[in-house]
Amino acid sequence: MANALVVILDSGLRGPGGHNLSYTCAVQGALRERGLAVEVLVNRGCPPELADAHAFRRIFTSGAYDHPLGHGRLRDLVYLHSQSLVFAEELDHAIRCVLGRPPDLLFSHTLADFEIVGWRRYLRRRSWRGWLALLMRQTPRYSTCGWLQRHLNPYWRLRPRSFAAMRHRLGPRFQLCTDSALLSRDYARVYDGSILTLPIPLTSDVRSGEQPGPPNIFRRYPPKDVPGPTIGYLGDARTPKGFPLLPRAVRRLQDAGLAARFLIQCPLPAGGADAETAKALDELRALSADSRSSVTLIPEHLGDADYAGLLDALDVVLLPYVHSNYLEATSGVFTEALAKGIPVVVPTATWMAHELAGSKAGTVFSREEPEAFPAALLRLLASLDQHKAAARGRRDAWQATHNPGALVGQLLTATCAPRQQPEAPRP
Repeated sequence: MANALVVILDSGLRGPGGHNLSYTCAVQGALRERGLAVEVLVNRGCPPELADAHAFRRIFTSGAYDHPLGHGRLRDLVYLHSQSLVFAEELDHAIRCVLGRPPDLLFSHTLADFEIVGWRRYLRRRSWRGWLALLMRQTPRYSTCGWLQRHLNPYWRLRPRSFAAMRHRLGPRFQLCTDSALLSRDYARVYDGSILTLPIPLTSDVRSGEQPGPPNIFRRYPPKDVPGPTIGYLGDARTPKGFPLLPRAVRRLQDAGLAARFLIQCPLPAGGADAETAKALDELRALSADSRSSVTLIPEHLGDADYAGLLDALDVVLLPYVHSNYLEATSGVFTEALAKGIPVVVPTATWMAHELAGSKAGTVFSREEPEAFPAALLRLLASLDQHKAAARGRRDAWQATHNPGALVGQLLTATCAPRQQPEAPRP
């Protein structure tokens, strides 16, 4: 591993929003702690001051969260084809002209389909002597489709054929990864190569103990002076994360006469919001403006310190992620809440419910019946002390599993770490 170069590729990283920045920085730091040379390739939309602060290289014009304009399969296929060509060219430029040589290990997380096709295009024409590890954090859900659909529909066969082609090209130096046992199981339906399930790299700010005094974020957004527990929702205001269900939960607690305060982080995406999310946000703004209300809105992305401080202030974390995106996929907010020992409310039939595994560290509601979400919150509050004790009991083991060092250790062991040679038999 001496003089090894490791590259992290995160084409969707354009700023502090979401978990891309904390994920990439956590892996970058853990690799550097091992004495490895690390380069990080991100999107050209990443602000120069942010890129300079973290030594990122701004390379890619498109990212994992970009989508074609309009609707229709033909339009999607044209977009996939064109963007994969651009990605392959930008990747080639980055490796030849920016890095100067292929890395010993390239780790790419949070990929879009055009990147997968772009990698396949790149490897057709360039030799690659290092390891390539691609981390898939979502799946088309191969468990839901039949044999004909899986083999004939271009969207269902795209990933399996691309992964098989890359493994054929690279042999054991191609490593497919996920961050959930459920995701690994689903990809194993269509890919017979090695699949590595990696931990989630919780940052040190989130893993640290509670800080004394109120968090700095409360100076900008003072919570309402309401007795009772503090209930939080973190992340972008998006329909896949169940944001439209929040007003109903607030009103249900008010109707039940329960005293509690809500802290809701709700930075809107740059493109605005869908009608359902916009309506819910208007309702929450009206509640927040009412002096008798228990709702405080935090309409901005937060840095790691503010984010961790806000987590410290919560007694309950709401994760009403009823969208199919979150059936096998992981959640950074869920992972952080369990690392802090905070009880959660999650839907059934998800990775989050699977990880709770019937423990008292949280409660569940039927994903098929979103209207049951407020009742689940009421059940948790009715025995909150018991749930908090159970969540704290899982905290240490959860932190020991999900941290940057554990991720990097498993990744290096599975890829470019020197293999232990068996001892020669003694004469």
